[in-house]
Amino acid sequence: MKKTKKILVGSLIVITLGAVGALTASGYGHGWGGDRGHMAVMMAERMMSHATKELDLTETQQANLQALQQKVLSLRTEARMGKQETRQELMQQLLQPTLDQEHMMMMVRDRLQLAEQKAPEVIAALAVFSDSLTAEQKNKIKEKIEKHKRHDRRERYHGDYPRHD
Repeated sequence: MKKTKKILVGSLIVITLGAVGALTASGYGHGWGGDRGHMAVMMAERMMSHATKELDLTETQQANLQALQQKVLSLRTEARMGKQETRQELMQQLLQPTLDQEHMMMMVRDRLQLAEQKAPEVIAALAVFSDSLTAEQKNKIKEKIEKHKRHDRRERYHGDYPRHD
């Protein structure tokens, strides 16, 4: 597989996860709860409830969002499997006199392969949810994402000070 395609697939997953996170996390920008799986599920449920109210979702739209949420949580769980072993392997590589670049590339390829395998499922679930939204709901999502980006950028580069554009 070409490097460009791998980057594209990885970017799609990151964009999808970011869009879902920004959509549902407005006001809850504290992530998925680290390594605590039960916290991730609780946070996802909370965000689901918030998005349902904020967008005034119908039952069908809620079901579509629930399906997307399950795909993302499943991908998250699979991506975190073997995390400790990967860290240990990385540490072992760093302690070697010379870094085994081929082995490191293999580790990266394994992660990319998982993302590539799961991308179609996540994108399909995102498409079903997105296609079920009205134009007004899509505009609300766009506004939330833009507001979240502006807030994040202001905090990162300007601390608590107001931003002067």
